[in-house]
Amino acid sequence: MKKAVLFLCAALCALPLTACGGKSAIEGRYLRAAGGASLLVTENGPIALSDRSEDGGLFDGLNSGDLIEVTCDSGIGESYPGQTGAYSFKFLQGSNLNSIPSATLANLSELGYTPVGGSTADGWYLATVEGSEEGGPLLVGEGWPNGVCLVDMAGGLFDGLESGDRIRITFDMPESSPWPGVDWVYTCELLEEGSLADVPEEALAAMEEAGYDFGRHTHQPAAEPQTVDEPVSGWCGNTSAAVSADGREYTLWGGDAIALTDILINLDYAPEVCRCMTEYTAETELGASYGINLTESFARCEAGQAALTAEQTATIRDIIDRNCGV
Repeated sequence: MKKAVLFLCAALCALPLTACGGKSAIEGRYLRAAGGASLLVTENGPIALSDRSEDGGLFDGLNSGDLIEVTCDSGIGESYPGQTGAYSFKFLQGSNLNSIPSATLANLSELGYTPVGGSTADGWYLATVEGSEEGGPLLVGEGWPNGVCLVDMAGGLFDGLESGDRIRITFDMPESSPWPGVDWVYTCELLEEGSLADVPEEALAAMEEAGYDFGRHTHQPAAEPQTVDEPVSGWCGNTSAAVSADGREYTLWGGDAIALTDILINLDYAPEVCRCMTEYTAETELGASYGINLTESFARCEAGQAALTAEQTATIRDIIDRNCGV
């Protein structure tokens, strides 16, 4: 903190001030903080502004990030942030909170100057699970099931939150962003703890359809072998197969290659394929390629996807352990 204060003092001495009868003009980005505090973020550091205008409400109508020129007292208090009185301002350019360095926003937040953006929204917080095709976190609400992606601009805003918690965010929206949209988030308030069961089903379904995984999709081993009506058999002893695991390919021969091929080629694959990732890839001697997930007990190929029984899963796992060492 002492270093920050010393830096600010030195920096403020270099601020481009225009003298005006005991007052000065300083250019910077306006920042509104929680509780009504107003600051000016200059290229040399932030300054807290005290409203000295005759009618008060000097900065009403401004948005955080707007570029302005403030007429203020010539003297700047030696603190972090600096302190000065403000009498009027000239609007130069509109913008948003993203125009203020995130490190500056984080430092001010630690000192109690929590940034307030141009908009607020309430909704349910959603976090995606590891391996999800699309990443989170997200916010969904009543009537807008497609939600928005949340970008933490202050650091640690979403720590400790669980999917289904009801939150209120302060945010700015980029000028353009892909569906489902992106919000730059500067504050996050927990309104009520919750769970996935509290989130409207239409919202969860819409986001899952788009590739977001919230851990609701699970697999169970098949109760009976999902075998085609006319299974193929009669492999010779020199049959081979290849399994890819951890970025390496392993060749299988003889009994293990026959057993693996026999299971995979004779599964009754359905065209419906889920978004779950496979763990292994198997190539049979017949040229067919299969994806295998032993954790979720399923296999898939060009024809579709089929569930494995617990016994089939154990057999394949033993084969891979013997031949691949994984």
